[in-house]
Amino acid sequence: MSAEVYAVIEFRDVSGWRAWKIAEAPGPRWDLPIDQDYDLFAILANVRNECRYQGDRFDSISDRRGFPEDISAEARDEGCTGDHSATWMTLSEILAFDWTRAVNKYGYLNGIEFERWERNRRWAPIPDVYHWDVTGADERVVSEAEMRESLARARTSSPVEQDLSNIYCRISWQEGYAQCAAQLWTVVLPRMLRLGNQYGFDNVRLVMNFQS
Repeated sequence: MSAEVYAVIEFRDVSGWRAWKIAEAPGPRWDLPIDQDYDLFAILANVRNECRYQGDRFDSISDRRGFPEDISAEARDEGCTGDHSATWMTLSEILAFDWTRAVNKYGYLNGIEFERWERNRRWAPIPDVYHWDVTGADERVVSEAEMRESLARARTSSPVEQDLSNIYCRISWQEGYAQCAAQLWTVVLPRMLRLGNQYGFDNVRLVMNFQS
C-alpha cells in the first residue's frame, strides 16, 4: 500500500504558532509539494521504515509524535489532511541531525546490468537501475562470483544478451542520508530557513501526517 505525505511549515511569532502559506500556490494552500519518497518519509517520521527489504532501516528525526498541542488550525484542518502517523520537528532538530551517515541498500542486477555496474562502479557506486526482487519463472539468482564466471563465459559465446538477461545477483551499496532526502534540500529547507532567519530556528517547525 502506497503512502503520501501532507506537510506544513509553521512559525511562531508574538501571537503563537501560525501555518505558512505557500505563496506561489494558487488559492489557499498550506501543504508542501513533496512527492512520494519512502527514504525521506523514513528519515523524517519513521514511516515506511519497517518494510525496507531493499535496504537497512534509517535512524529517524522523529517517531510519530502526534500533532503538537498548539498546532495552528490551518495546519491541522487544511494542510495535514492525512489519516495516520502524525508528527513534527523543529528546524533546529533537522539541522542538528547527523546527515553525514550512510545507509546500506540492496538490489538485484541481471547480467547485462551487473557488467555495466562493475565497469563503472569506481566512479558511480550507486547503480542507475536495479530490481527490488526477482520473481520470473525463467530467472535465477546467483552469487557475485558466479555472475562473474557467467560473464566470462558469455564473452566467448553467443547470443550473449539472452543468456545474461535471465541471471541475477544481489548487490549492496551505500547511500548518504543527505542524498536519500533530496527533496528536503530543494522543497522544505529553503522555505524553513527563510522563516528561521526571521523568527529563530526553534520557532519554525515542520508538521505532517500521512495518507495510505
